[in-house]
Amino acid sequence: MGYGSVEAPRLVTRLGRVGWGWACEFALQTRDQLTCNELMPASIDLIGHVYGRLTVVSLNGRRTSPSGHTYKVWNCLCECGNTTVVSGKALRKGTTIACGCAHRDAVTTHGLRSRPEYEVWRLMLRRCEDPTLAGYANYGAKGVTVCERWHDVTAFIEDMGPRPTPKHTIDRIDNSKGYEPSNCRWVTRTEQCRNRSMTVWIERDGKKMTLKEAAEDAGLDPGLVYARKHKGEPQDAWFRPSGVRLKRFYREQTPVVT
Repeated sequence: MGYGSVEAPRLVTRLGRVGWGWACEFALQTRDQLTCNELMPASIDLIGHVYGRLTVVSLNGRRTSPSGHTYKVWNCLCECGNTTVVSGKALRKGTTIACGCAHRDAVTTHGLRSRPEYEVWRLMLRRCEDPTLAGYANYGAKGVTVCERWHDVTAFIEDMGPRPTPKHTIDRIDNSKGYEPSNCRWVTRTEQCRNRSMTVWIERDGKKMTLKEAAEDAGLDPGLVYARKHKGEPQDAWFRPSGVRLKRFYREQTPVVT
């Protein structure tokens, strides 16, 4: 077979990728052949591994996330005797370490179900550790965890103190961290919204405030101010009176030379 000639399809590598295709003899001589087993890492087998109260007993199968990502889920046996299905990522990151028996233990041992803090604690754990909960996608699936101490509702109430009012909820001060004593506080829903990563903060009249607060302070509809911002208008024009066009606003701002 001469230089540049071709032969029957075979397993070849091209730019680090493996596939079936035509290859010239020169290419095969100058590029190492790699098999799929050499390129692809071995599948992670979690059977027999222990994560918190859970022991992995078998592979349940694969599931597909809303974004199209496929992941494995495993059958796990909890210390309490119950079985549950958990994703491999949740097990390895420690976001799920029990079947939910921690909630039942707290109720049975401490009788705290009637406390207003209990429901906040229960939902906090479920958001981070229960893949069947809708909110899990925004918490546990993103790596948000609950510290080991707070798996005990008594410790949670001791650290957080009484819930001030029914309007208060638990808030993470730093959204890049999980639920732990040094990173949580009681806040109202309005205060919590200010702490979201999507909240727009600006400085107006020497004060730091949210864009919504600045709009309300100027007597404008926040939606109008957001729309002006997204159009790319300069910040000093966001708070011009409603109905005043941008050109007119700047024309009125320009002093008349006589």
